[in-house]
Amino acid sequence: MNFVTVFTSMNRDEAMQIKLRLEAAGFHSELTGETALTALYPGFLGKADVQVPDEEANDALELLKAEE
Repeated sequence: MNFVTVFTSMNRDEAMQIKLRLEAAGFHSELTGETALTALYPGFLGKADVQVPDEEANDALELLKAEE
């Protein structure tokens, strides 16, 4: 199964909120690409991507866009 990134944030907590929102809507989401750079840059939370299966990507993007 191929996954597509539908949301990227430098704030892991924000990405987790998007992941949970997608899951509540019935999507199969994953949180990936977490990079912990806090030791190098105090206060920096890292980068995280929210991904869904490619067949769900368009619907997930529409949901996120509608919630803006």
